[in-house]
Amino acid sequence: MNTVEFLSYLRRLDIQIFVQGDRLRCNAPEGILTPELRAEIQKRKVDIITFFKAADYTTSHTVSSPNAREAVI
Repeated sequence: MNTVEFLSYLRRLDIQIFVQGDRLRCNAPEGILTPELRAEIQKRKVDIITFFKAADYTTSHTVSSPNAREAVI
């Protein structure tokens, strides 16, 4: 499973992953974030942060109007 597929899987579980500075943060419903899933997120941390930073760079440099950005988010 690649990074995009893994993030999609987390989203289906209602796990929100986001980057604050250089830290990867998550928010999940109680009981959903198992030790195994937490370990997998930690294992993929660098790839996830790289993906989010690249997506943010791409979005911030390709969107021409604030309204279009709001639609993407």
